[in-house]
Amino acid sequence: MNERGVSSKGYDNSRREEQATENRGRILDAALELLKSDSALLTIPAVAKQAGVSVPTVYRNFSSKDELLVAVEQHASQLLGAPALPSSVDQLSRALPALHDYYARNFELMRATERLANVAEVNRVGKRRRDQRFVELLAADVAHLPKDQQRAFTAVLRLMLSSATAISMFDRYGIDADSSSATLAWIVDTLLASLRSERARGTRALGPKARTAKPK
Repeated sequence: MNERGVSSKGYDNSRREEQATENRGRILDAALELLKSDSALLTIPAVAKQAGVSVPTVYRNFSSKDELLVAVEQHASQLLGAPALPSSVDQLSRALPALHDYYARNFELMRATERLANVAEVNRVGKRRRDQRFVELLAADVAHLPKDQQRAFTAVLRLMLSSATAISMFDRYGIDADSSSATLAWIVDTLLASLRSERARGTRALGPKARTAKPK
């Protein structure tokens, strides 16, 4: 105990936690700085050097480069004000207005950086995480379909909420965020309603392959 009645051990633990939080923030900020330069490779040693910490310190916070890239993508999204991913299938269409507002606000930045190798690498890891999230969200709704159609249907809905689709509508077709999100929300709701209707009827496939289960 010190003269204020505070355990030195408790103080040391608190200080270590504070330093760990500071180091993590410095590492993420350093990685974001490296993202801005296409000439600087986004490697663990490069991030450690930029952050002013040791390579083991980086690995204490992130067990692999992919784990670091996921954290960098989440950190950048938080700084840019990205909305949270939908937590249920029924929230997909309702998430579109906030998503398209976010894409519109960061349109120039996204277009300017999409070809940078470092940004592409971070996006690759982030897209893989989001794709898996969509697979999980839609699992129950597509379970009655053949595997190839499960993947196709999930991919279509994933594209409806992707930044690539939004940017194409803004840039190529001159559609504003309100109109693009409203149109895509209608498509998402229509697709889901149709899928659920077909499932209720016992349909085992969509389109030309459709077949209805015979009543027992």
